[in-house]
Amino acid sequence: MTTIMQGVTYVAAILAAVVLFATESTAAGAPQEAAGAALALGIAIIPYCISSTMQRADLITHLRDRA
Repeated sequence: MTTIMQGVTYVAAILAAVVLFATESTAAGAPQEAAGAALALGIAIIPYCISSTMQRADLITHLRDRA
């Protein structure tokens, strides 16, 4: 499951880059640019946080099994 989430994280990062580029090239003002940047950050950060949490949980389980 962790490997799947890593893939989702990579895809989300690419999608966030596309959203950021599209926003920067079509925005009519600073508020629209800020909203697009916030959206791109949300697209990238949320899957990363989930993936990171799953990796930490796997590591904790692995370390507990070794003890």
